[in-house]
Amino acid sequence: MLRINTLGGLWVEGSDPGDSPAPKPRRLALLALLAAAGSAGVSRDRLLGVLWPDRDEAKARHALSQTLYSLNRDLGIDATITEPTLRLDSARIQSDLADLEAALDREDADSIARVYRGPFLEGFSLPDLPTFDQWVDAERERLRGRVVAALERALRQEGPKDWRRDAGLAAQLTRLDPLSGRYALRRMEALVALGDRAAALAHARRHVDTVRQELDAEPDPAVLKYVERLRAAGASPAEPAGRAATERAPAPTATQPSRGRSRRARWLGVAGLAVIGILGGWLVRAGRPDRGSSPIVAIGQIRDLASPDSTQVSQILADMLATSLGRLTNVEVVAMSRLLS
Repeated sequence: MLRINTLGGLWVEGSDPGDSPAPKPRRLALLALLAAAGSAGVSRDRLLGVLWPDRDEAKARHALSQTLYSLNRDLGIDATITEPTLRLDSARIQSDLADLEAALDREDADSIARVYRGPFLEGFSLPDLPTFDQWVDAERERLRGRVVAALERALRQEGPKDWRRDAGLAAQLTRLDPLSGRYALRRMEALVALGDRAAALAHARRHVDTVRQELDAEPDPAVLKYVERLRAAGASPAEPAGRAATERAPAPTATQPSRGRSRRARWLGVAGLAVIGILGGWLVRAGRPDRGSSPIVAIGQIRDLASPDSTQVSQILADMLATSLGRLTNVEVVAMSRLLS
């Protein structure tokens, strides 16, 4: 049984042509047209208009007959049925397009994602035949549109969530439209629900880089906001609107401290800095008699261990510490640069 593959390229599997050469490009183009027509077939006039638009009718019909003969010889079988319209003999040759159309008709999202390996006739063209390339573009967009619509409907299905399946469907959608923030966000949500925050952040980085390179613009704000939530240590990302409590992402693991532990660690760190600062000030005072009789506390950079990238939180902590220590009697609060000068 022969099989013609048109998704992600154009090639034939299972043929045994012996000493016959591989089908020439125009013969393959005819094969693709017949595969796209399916069981309904395609008229000769339609084929003539796409493959031989500049020839008169008699010469074009002769060219079609010759191409059909050569194609069957190359394949080693009579792959076509010529009456009443031209079509492939499904008993002798199958196609991935037939499988895709059947999966689309029954809305089988898993089969659609498996069969749709790439765009229709990807990488194949006839530069000297613009009518064929125009037909390819139209067919490619038609198939892509049907695939996207089917996968989106599958993601919107009600009922218990299968996050692994959703992650796979969202991955297929992001391949179809890598610039879509909506698809990127759906994949990130599914990965987080599966407990793989690292993969979600890696996917976000790829999406952000692609958008910036391709569009020279910033990505969807919803994606950036979700990334910030993921990066906040111990914080669980907000659930998408309407999601049931039973579908929530897993709780933080042991390596991700909870919000309560983060706050305790933060204030213990502040207290420790205060003690170290006072002791350090006294030591500096002992070595610098010109500073006066009050102990000196130097306020340097404070890092928020719960969120190392947050400079805003670090500044707030430094200001709070300086204000509190400034109220103490006989304590001089200075900048670190003053002690080092």
